[in-house]
Amino acid sequence: MAITIGPKKRRTAMREFTDRLEPRKAFWKRYGEMCSKGSTIISYYGAGGVGKSSLLKKLMDEIDNRATHLLENVFYVHYDFDNDLDTRTTLQDFKSQLAKQGCEFPLFETGDFYYQFSTGNANETDVPKMQSILDKSSWFNKVKSNWSKTTTIVDLLVPGVNVAAVAISFVGEKLIEFWKENRTFDEYHREINYRLNEARMSDNSHEIYKLLPELFARDVADWLEKSEGKKKVLVVFLDTYEALVNET
Repeated sequence: MAITIGPKKRRTAMREFTDRLEPRKAFWKRYGEMCSKGSTIISYYGAGGVGKSSLLKKLMDEIDNRATHLLENVFYVHYDFDNDLDTRTTLQDFKSQLAKQGCEFPLFETGDFYYQFSTGNANETDVPKMQSILDKSSWFNKVKSNWSKTTTIVDLLVPGVNVAAVAISFVGEKLIEFWKENRTFDEYHREINYRLNEARMSDNSHEIYKLLPELFARDVADWLEKSEGKKKVLVVFLDTYEALVNET
């Protein structure tokens, strides 16, 4: 008697792993600890296809839909390291997500402005481009709205004066003005601003690049600390974390 054996039906990981109840419970338990104890990390790992990315999407959906009363003042950002491992690119992506939620980035954007000068991306003869970079910054426009006369870099230019020096000095001045208006100009901000200027004056783009994560973190911390009565919580979802670990 002949027996015909057909192709074996493939059981996919998605069919075997559907509700993700335990991983979700683990996340919300750790989230509760984060609210009471401060920062914490939870890692999900497993073979490709078991549903790690789908789990992150489900958790983000629950935050979006404010699944519990604990989520009223919770914000999150998400990044997939399969896309790019460059620090500046990752931070720019985070910045774009958080800016939509009201976070401003005076330090990071100032550092990035200096970085673009040091790499030649912002040419000192291209004043319109310099102004365009600044005008995209919400913090800069807030300060600018208080000016009575000087509103652009062009207004500051005089014959024989180095354009780059004027622009950099101008931005540094406005950064301190912004901090003072927001009552955040303390010893820490002085110190980090000093180190940023040291890196900028070294004319070494790598030194500024290395500072970008700290500048970004300080901006986010300032935003989280402006709680207005309710503590803000930031959740960072990193997908394909092993790509980051393998690279570093």
